[in-house]
Amino acid sequence: MSICYLDVDRLRKINDIFGHQEGDRVLKTVSRALKETIRGDDIACRMGGDEFLLVLPQCSRQRAENVWKRIAQRIEVSNAGKKRAYKIGLSCGIVEYNSKQDRSVDQLLVLADKRMYLAKRSKY
Repeated sequence: MSICYLDVDRLRKINDIFGHQEGDRVLKTVSRALKETIRGDDIACRMGGDEFLLVLPQCSRQRAENVWKRIAQRIEVSNAGKKRAYKIGLSCGIVEYNSKQDRSVDQLLVLADKRMYLAKRSKY
């Protein structure tokens, strides 16, 4: 199993400049991209604010990275198809559960969150 912790880049700035209705449209666009990309057994949920979590059962880290790439591509297609003054961006941290490491769910979430922030910092 793998988990992916996703964060919408600069959502607060979009809300501040364009209003919360526009921020809500961004969240809906991201939600749609997740729903259209993941498998039927996968789980996508909003953790709050601008963060989402994907739970990918029977999925290695490598396969989870492929899922992430497909999501990022869908967002890029959405960006290309819309005339906005901003582009939607996402950052992602992926962790694979390994029963030999004996990590709790909370530890996995913390690690995925740290990896997501490392990815975000590498962009800006």
